Formats: sequence, C-alpha cells, structure tokens
Amino acid sequence: MPLESAPPFIIITLGMAAMGGLQALVQKGFYGKPKPVLVDDWDRKVMQRDQVVLDEYKKLKAEGKGA
Repeated sequence: MPLESAPPFIIITLGMAAMGGLQALVQKGFYGKPKPVLVDDWDRKVMQRDQVVLDEYKKLKAEGKGA
C-alpha cells in the first residue's frame, strides 16, 4: 500500500522542483544573475552608492589617474 502512494508524491515533488529550477534559469537568462531577494531600502541605497563609486573609479581609470 505505501508503494502505491509513492509515485504521485514523486511526480508532485519533481514538478515543483522543475518549476523552481525553470524560474531560476529564466531569471539568470534575463538578468545574468539571480534575482535579489529581500532587498530593502537600505540595500538599494548601498547598491546605488556602490554604483556611483564604481562609475567614478572607471572615469578616473579611463583618464589615467586611477590605480
């Protein structure tokens, strides 16, 4: 009797795992990296600050003044 109920559970589990894997694959395909999860206002401000610093560094490096 327990073996009769195993295939449906296996199929359901594999289907859910395939949906999660497909979603991760699509996110990686569109964005080139996994989608950020649980990003709050602080994290957005830090990412914005890091982007400004990185842009300034690239500008200085292009001018020959960077490290």
